[in-house]
Amino acid sequence: MIYIGIDPGPDYVAWAYIQEAEGKIWLAHGKEKPENHYVSGFDHVGIEVLPEYGFMRSPLIRTGYTIGKMMMVYPTIKEITRIAVRKCLTGRGSHITDADIRCALIEIYGDPGKKKNPGPTYGFKRDTWQALAVAHTLKMLVENNDKIPKIG
Repeated sequence: MIYIGIDPGPDYVAWAYIQEAEGKIWLAHGKEKPENHYVSGFDHVGIEVLPEYGFMRSPLIRTGYTIGKMMMVYPTIKEITRIAVRKCLTGRGSHITDADIRCALIEIYGDPGKKKNPGPTYGFKRDTWQALAVAHTLKMLVENNDKIPKIG
């Protein structure tokens, strides 16, 4: 199974995928313009959606446009909220930082390591960590019939 997670931004999308085959897990990631992003041969794709805000600034509105573009490219895309990601990875929906999410992903997939001895998450940066978190949450939702599993 291949799970793709997309973290949209106003100018670029970060993506990560988790591929399970023959009992092994492969990870990959990248960051590119939305119009250049298309991946085929996947089983499931998820995108982080914006929470409901009152007043939205220009970058958030442009991010909304990016989400719309991705939904046109991937008609079966699953919308995933930041709260769902937090609950999936930590068991809590609030007071969770990006650093907490990164630590949870390192516990699951392994330490990034160093250039001479890279780990499975080597090279992941800010946005691609969040894309991996979206892919992991999507994987958990698919495996648990659209329910976030209990942690602990």
